[in-house]
Amino acid sequence: MPITSFHDDLPSKRPGPEGLKHDGNSVFGTTLVDWLAATNEPREPKEREYIRPSDALSCARKVSYVANGTAGTEMEPSGMWNVTLGNNIHQMMGEATKAAYPDAQVEVQFDTTISIGDVDVPVVSYVDAFIPSLGLVTDFKSIGGFGYKMAIGERGTPQGAKPEHLIQAGIGALLCGASKVSVTYISKEAISIAVANRKGFSETERFCAEWTVDLDDIRPQVEAEILRLWGINRLWHDEHTLASRKVPGIPVEISAPRDGSYVQKEIDPNTGIEIVLATGSYWGCNYCSYQQVCISDGGGRVTK
Repeated sequence: MPITSFHDDLPSKRPGPEGLKHDGNSVFGTTLVDWLAATNEPREPKEREYIRPSDALSCARKVSYVANGTAGTEMEPSGMWNVTLGNNIHQMMGEATKAAYPDAQVEVQFDTTISIGDVDVPVVSYVDAFIPSLGLVTDFKSIGGFGYKMAIGERGTPQGAKPEHLIQAGIGALLCGASKVSVTYISKEAISIAVANRKGFSETERFCAEWTVDLDDIRPQVEAEILRLWGINRLWHDEHTLASRKVPGIPVEISAPRDGSYVQKEIDPNTGIEIVLATGSYWGCNYCSYQQVCISDGGGRVTK
């Protein structure tokens, strides 16, 4: 049937030049926020005379606050949302792993001691998945779309799993007696079909990827990090001293935790003048629940 008239009065699929703004008064958003607040109970702060593998390669000052039981700022609704999504993803991965491998153990709890040389280090933790028949431990990490794209190489050279995630899983492998260490990233956003075809990613790789290494290949770094975490813990419990704001991989202390910035300087031996070698910022400060108390306590080692 031929079109005999235009219907300009019908709604357009495209918004006008001012766009289409969302509702100012939310019904379902506030409902979700209220539910998240009711179902995510804050953890009670407590002193810890043990290390947590989840603190691997964290700022030394943060590890001190974990050791002495400092209460951080309350989690915002966006953080609760991310944690809830992560918990659901972990549950799905655990169920899928047990269905595929009858001998698989998930959320394996540990309250034990690891001996590194002549040092005994108490560890309280859990391992996401241990498959004895494969000699493999893995740590599941739910991750945002951008982070996943950077890790798998959707944009440039693949950055791979973060070192702190490999070290955390490596500690788990030591606890379980596994020979292989794996980190599994599960993205909250799938890579587009067009990009996956162009980059040669499989359907699974659009949202899930893993990195596996032999424990022996990273054992020195794993053991060194266990000793670093324990040293920071003992600095508080033996001397009531907070560690400096030092982050592994950053050459100097964080000078401004408000934005994570730092400045590396040295004295020019020829002129005696102080010169700046490098500047930068650590992203973790803006996401740290101890940011405000860290600012208040000041830099360097702090004895209380």
